[in-house]
Amino acid sequence: MRGFLLGSTTERVLRKTRRPVLAVKQRPHGAYRRVLVPVDFSDHAAAAAQTAHRWLPDAEIILLHAYEVDIEGTLRFANIDDEQIQEYRVRAREEALEAMTEFVDKLSIPPARLTRLVVHGAPTLRILEHEQSLDADLIAMGKHGQSTLEELLLGSVDCLPSRRT
Repeated sequence: MRGFLLGSTTERVLRKTRRPVLAVKQRPHGAYRRVLVPVDFSDHAAAAAQTAHRWLPDAEIILLHAYEVDIEGTLRFANIDDEQIQEYRVRAREEALEAMTEFVDKLSIPPARLTRLVVHGAPTLRILEHEQSLDADLIAMGKHGQSTLEELLLGSVDCLPSRRT
């Protein structure tokens, strides 16, 4: 019961620390060459990208932002035609591209080491999809400032190894 409530040692460290942590489930087969960094343009995402670059200066840092139209389900339920919904998607993509540019401008990562991706869809699905299609060695994610109860229920991770590491 204690393990269920408190989690593993790694989970407890991730939950309590405010410092970057690298949690790896198994030994890597080689050097980390490609790091996927899902970004929501927050300070936490910037810290994850900066830390990944600082720890792995020769790796390619792939910034991935997945966007959705918040009210798309409601629009479909209201029988709004697909053309109008597509207009909302185009607008959301343009806003995401602008936000990505502003986000990258704040980073101190050489442009040659950065790849930017802005995709439509649910973030969790797009992260897993791109981790595989891009052959990412590591996923680095910013830790959100959740309460202890939220972290117990929802979890919080700073760096996740790819399945291939």
